[in-house]
Amino acid sequence: MARLVPNLPFDEFIEEDIDPTSSNRNAKAEVSWGTNPEGFALMAACGDDEGAAETVIDGRSIGAFTHALLSCLEQGSPRGTLVNYLTLCDQVARLLKETQLNLKNPKVSGHDRLLFYSSSEPLPWIYRSRTEGNKIIVPAGKMHGVHPRSEFMLIHPIPKIIISIKEAHDFDCSARISPETEQMLKNRECTGIPSRWSLEESTLRVLINGDFGERFEESLFESLQSRIASPIEVIRVGETDERDSNLLLLEKGEDGTHIMGPESLIGYSGPIRGIQLKDNDIKRLTQDAAIALSHLTRFNQILNLQPRVSKKPPPFEVTLKINTEKECSPDEPPYEMVIENKSDDVLYFTVMSFGPGFNIKQLWPSGHSMEVGRGAQKEFAFNIYISHELQGIQLSDGAATHRDILRTIVTTHSIAWTSLELPHVWEAHLMCPNLLVKSSRDAEFSEPKKKHEMWVHDIRILTSAEPPNRNI
Repeated sequence: MARLVPNLPFDEFIEEDIDPTSSNRNAKAEVSWGTNPEGFALMAACGDDEGAAETVIDGRSIGAFTHALLSCLEQGSPRGTLVNYLTLCDQVARLLKETQLNLKNPKVSGHDRLLFYSSSEPLPWIYRSRTEGNKIIVPAGKMHGVHPRSEFMLIHPIPKIIISIKEAHDFDCSARISPETEQMLKNRECTGIPSRWSLEESTLRVLINGDFGERFEESLFESLQSRIASPIEVIRVGETDERDSNLLLLEKGEDGTHIMGPESLIGYSGPIRGIQLKDNDIKRLTQDAAIALSHLTRFNQILNLQPRVSKKPPPFEVTLKINTEKECSPDEPPYEMVIENKSDDVLYFTVMSFGPGFNIKQLWPSGHSMEVGRGAQKEFAFNIYISHELQGIQLSDGAATHRDILRTIVTTHSIAWTSLELPHVWEAHLMCPNLLVKSSRDAEFSEPKKKHEMWVHDIRILTSAEPPNRNI
């Protein structure tokens, strides 16, 4: 007998209360079924080379995939935490494994980041974690820039409980919970969002230059403290013998307050582009400044995760091809990346885009890491777009140059990297726990069972808005 699935609370919530569309990617893969289809997703019970499996429930034989899918859907979803096809497929696979029905592996193809039964792609900042006794295990670790003292706020099933990370491993971390919280969770999955980031052993030092006043300093310190779990120093430029060019700087100008930083982080000299800090209310001004400063700090933290990579020579090759033909169609992507596995083992590839708006997006593939067999190669085409907030910016010596960094992450086991994603700096307020009412993408990962290796390869692309020259 066919079984109809009624609307779940989050189905109605999508239509009524929120717009879950994520920010646009600056670098975007070519639209095609194989790489980055738009508006279509297919979830199947198994691969095309696998057979179907059945299970017996209440004396009836039914499809194992169908039963697991219905079980996941019937659990519902907390208000504001919507599930996409990729995450739902992972949940179904995990449930099949727990019930020892992992003889087949559910697959999702196409635009796998679409919200289930929707046409929008959500934002990326919700972690689905698991509980083990008096611990909550968060699926992100040092390789994702998560360190002890980082904090997450639970939003389901127990809202507004802050957990502080005590132990951080490469790909997961854990926090202890009280007996009362343990009893309420009862080894169920829980959902949380980042609340405060830890900088490991570093101190966040921010310079301020201008007549801001003591009230401003105190308010800025408090606002930063609500977002960063490491020591913080707010320093006036005059209080140091020499201005440190490696620090973030708040400077008061005639047209508002500007943020500046080291060129290694910002990509250029001068104020941060795309944001304007103008408010006569000190509290609102310092909150906006702290949101941008903590966002840039997190961006810099992810940008500098490279020291954790393997010391072994990289067993792969990454080549960027640029189509410079003048007769090239305007719709034809001018860039193509070719990835070749030169090892005797299977490798897993993910390409992340670090955009000029200090946003981080997974460029390729759209879902989990791409498996590339030994001696094999993959290629994909993509384009680079300039966000509306950055268009038309001119410097005294010509057009502004915008930096994109394409980071290829290579591992020997399948790892998910979506939890590294960040919005544009002018959208950073969406990540604040007290403001995060939109949906967000679940961050899932597969913990490697064996010792793994990891390599990182960066390509920097400089794009000039006027004229449209592209230089490597």
